[in-house]
Amino acid sequence: MSRKKLIFFASDDPGSNPKPAWSAYHFAEVATKAGLEAEVRLAGDGVRVAQLDG
Repeated sequence: MSRKKLIFFASDDPGSNPKPAWSAYHFAEVATKAGLEAEVRLAGDGVRVAQLDG
């Protein structure tokens, strides 16, 4: 059986629009709890969520 990974992607600035980043992490957490492999990828202004003040 081939295992697949779910990848959730967010690129909006979390300071002005936090919903996409929040949703990506929420869905990845739900998927992990369901036994699926998941990860979140951030791009553009979305990487600000990984900063200390993000």
